[in-house]
Amino acid sequence: MNAGPQSKPNNQDPLAVLLAALRERDDRLLDQREVCKRTTLHRNTILKLEVKGDFPKRRVVAGGKIVWRASEIAAWIASRPTAEEAREVEERRLS
Repeated sequence: MNAGPQSKPNNQDPLAVLLAALRERDDRLLDQREVCKRTTLHRNTILKLEVKGDFPKRRVVAGGKIVWRASEIAAWIASRPTAEEAREVEERRLS
């Protein structure tokens, strides 16, 4: 039976599938205020993460306005560890 073009291989990483789906469906542009709201991060924190390469790159549109692609912000948020995962990593690091 042919599963068709919509099916995903069973051996694909579920996070990769989720991130790809988020990128496909949401490509609006978000200004800094909206990015701060969605991520709950201050603009200075976002800048520090960008400089380290740990945050999606900003884009400049007409008039020098700074924006980010919504799909990239959504994918970044989805890639963050849960509080429990972060706690476990920290506990392993300290032991």
